[in-house]
Amino acid sequence: MKQIESIQIWDNGTNQIAEKLYTYGTNTTLGVSADFYYMLYTKDNQVIATGSVKMSGEDYQKWSDNDDYAWDFVATKLNLVIVGDWVEPIVLTTDMEVGMGITDPSAKLEVTEPIEPIVEPIEEVVVEAPVADVEPEA
Repeated sequence: MKQIESIQIWDNGTNQIAEKLYTYGTNTTLGVSADFYYMLYTKDNQVIATGSVKMSGEDYQKWSDNDDYAWDFVATKLNLVIVGDWVEPIVLTTDMEVGMGITDPSAKLEVTEPIEPIVEPIEEVVVEAPVADVEPEA
């Protein structure tokens, strides 16, 4: 799934905002062409547009095994701009919320970027044992 620049789509009498593109190959004739089925989604995972795009000729020859080329091909045909991979928001669980000091059980915290762990540096401690004065035996 790819994140796209938001685009307004007319869906059953209302304007919806598409923010995600999903596509996959449905019919391929090796060495000749490939069909890609696509779906446009809202932020809330509602499908608001579907269809298919055919890749053939020079475009198919350029595809090779590069999935990014296929994604870009579909997006270009639909006049969409891919801005990156879609990362689902993380909804924190109760245990995580308590650990973060969130006390209102109805409050939900959405994290839309990866959370980097906070790691305190460990100070190296060297302990030297005292050496007793011992005279060698004769």
